[in-house]
Amino acid sequence: MIKKCFKCNVTLESSISSDEDQELDEPTLNSIAFISHGNYGSTIFDPMDGSYLEIYVCDQCLVNFKNKVYHITRNPPIEQEPSIQTLSDYLDS
Repeated sequence: MIKKCFKCNVTLESSISSDEDQELDEPTLNSIAFISHGNYGSTIFDPMDGSYLEIYVCDQCLVNFKNKVYHITRNPPIEQEPSIQTLSDYLDS
């Protein structure tokens, strides 16, 4: 399976095997995988069977769109309000 960036469609290189032999659970280089089990508000994807969606975003797209990405830190105890900032602010700190 060949994995591609969700935003720019660049082919992502596996950190383990050749692209043609790449398994779904293998990490890719210079990218991040995002998994979603759905969202109550979605009219497209909100299954109740444990299935999920997985997309990949290359590091360059994360940098290019860092003002639209949020870095959230949740410190114990859980009752505390999470710390939320844009990825841009996080990278600059």
